[in-house]
Amino acid sequence: MKETIRASHDLRSFGKNAATQHRQVGQWEHWVRFCEAQAICPTRDDIAANSGADRLGYMREVELLNSALCFYMGVAKGRGREAALPGAGMNWLRGIRRIHEQMIPSVTMVPMKSVSECYNGLMKQYQLKWSVAATLPVRKEPLTNADITKLVNLWWDPANNGRKVGNVVVQVGSPLTVALGSMWLLLLESGMRLAELTSDKWDWTRCSRASVSFMINEVVYRSPSRLQLLSMRAGDFVIVTPPPSKKDPLGVIWGCKPIWLDFRGEDRECAARALRELELTSPVDGTKRARTPLFVDGSGQCIRGGFVRKVLKNSLLTFMSASRAKRISTHSFRITLGCKLKAAGCSDSTILALCRWQSLKSLEVYCRLTPKDYAATLGRARRADAKSIQVTSLPDLGDEQDEGRQRREEVLGDRCTIQIEEYGLR
Repeated sequence: MKETIRASHDLRSFGKNAATQHRQVGQWEHWVRFCEAQAICPTRDDIAANSGADRLGYMREVELLNSALCFYMGVAKGRGREAALPGAGMNWLRGIRRIHEQMIPSVTMVPMKSVSECYNGLMKQYQLKWSVAATLPVRKEPLTNADITKLVNLWWDPANNGRKVGNVVVQVGSPLTVALGSMWLLLLESGMRLAELTSDKWDWTRCSRASVSFMINEVVYRSPSRLQLLSMRAGDFVIVTPPPSKKDPLGVIWGCKPIWLDFRGEDRECAARALRELELTSPVDGTKRARTPLFVDGSGQCIRGGFVRKVLKNSLLTFMSASRAKRISTHSFRITLGCKLKAAGCSDSTILALCRWQSLKSLEVYCRLTPKDYAATLGRARRADAKSIQVTSLPDLGDEQDEGRQRREEVLGDRCTIQIEEYGLR
């Protein structure tokens, strides 16, 4: 019996997301520290108090949560900000609630709305001290069409052969250069997260060569020959099977709904063409495909996420300012796809489906998409430009070197030159 209980406990732990477990350990440590300072038990399992049946007990639990929020704000550190936002304290309390709900038996603490006034007060204090702009969420920005073209050319144009990008040397046609160039395009057209394609320790739940199939002349090949790959034409497809992901950790929602990438032979910014080049450069046949990561480094191991982030940062710095490069990350590819789909006039449910966000409505839409419909939708998205910008991404006041200011001056200069020539003032 003891072995069975131990085994079930281990399985429950294994079933949890590793990052979530790590985060919850840190959240609970802060909670225990607070409770010890108050000389109270960390487990708040008084049902009568939490439900309100015990009025005085309920008021005590409410005051406890409000005090805990103030405590956390006194010890939390700001991530890239002058101080931690009150929202971080609210997320911490939500984490403590979830930990209680996962207890056996489950414990339901007093509702989060009981700390809303305290939260509002903390937010007003923060805004008075640091400004309203300091409380706005900072998100990564999408890539524009010009950015995409420059990034793709950097890794696919033979003219860049031998160019150094950080510690990596571009060698057009080499396995690593082709892998990186293919990854940018797959991230862009599929909306996949970086964690789905990279890993510090690869296993079969990640993307492998077996995740990629080829529909050539309406016939699907799981392990195509070189001749078959070279025969690909417009109207053919590369089919990518989505691996387990953040919103689908077991792969049971999206794993049976493939991503259709249409082949456009003359388009350098084509993910299907890039994946074909990956197959031609580093062929893997038969059952070996399931044991081979989709993207490997020079040593044959799965490319690591940290390495890809560094390469992307160094790549961006070759054609944009450092201040703008800070606003771009690997998640920007996913944001770019969403923005492009929106700009192409796609419905919200279609965007949710193609970006694989969970929603009953998106599932219904996705099930009705044929390969041609899927490709046509992505085609409209490619022609759209993602020029979205947030308030937090506006240039800093007094930044004389800002590239946006330089562009405006160039444009104004061009307009003045045109007007001078029109009126014959030269």
